[in-house]
Amino acid sequence: MAQGQAISLIPVAEEVTTTQAAEILNISRPYLLRLIDRGEILFHLVGSHKRIVLKDLLEYKKIRDQNRQKGLQKLTDLSQELGLYNVY
Repeated sequence: MAQGQAISLIPVAEEVTTTQAAEILNISRPYLLRLIDRGEILFHLVGSHKRIVLKDLLEYKKIRDQNRQKGLQKLTDLSQELGLYNVY
């Protein structure tokens, strides 16, 4: 909010649609569906519609973000070792 960006408040026990889940993860809906098909994100069906428990989605996002941060740190460390990362 301090940066002028919109926020959403959602109860933790709530389920989200695939469209909402894609927005939360900042990915496309087709990519989210591929993650679901690969079993990386848990879901259940409500009729013929896929629903994701928000708590499970946020846990996936937390792990994804941690892995991303570790990968970026490895790249930074390697760049420093190779002398490619110089601060002037």
